[in-house]
Amino acid sequence: MNLLQNLSEKIKKLSKEHNKSINTVLSECNLNRNFIYDLERRGSFPSIDKIYTIAEYFNTSLDFLVGLSDNPNPSNGLSDDEKLIIDAFRENNDFQKIVTGALNYIMSAE
Repeated sequence: MNLLQNLSEKIKKLSKEHNKSINTVLSECNLNRNFIYDLERRGSFPSIDKIYTIAEYFNTSLDFLVGLSDNPNPSNGLSDDEKLIIDAFRENNDFQKIVTGALNYIMSAE
């Protein structure tokens, strides 16, 4: 299966798993309703922005969409607590300062 066919199949599979029609997914991602047709029949390669939009929509990785990974939601081995810490770090400047200060202190003590 080539990259475009793989991408098309993954989008269809994810749409079905999320109980969404292809047209709904494409509309909510602001993509042309002929997107799947263009992949399958015309061999039109979409921009990385379009593929990224779909990956974000389904909360999956680009690697999964293009067939480089079989894991739709790689966690990189992080626990749920570690993911919460990372999310808090990204969303809160004060938390970033505290964590960065603590890490700098720990690293300088070694």
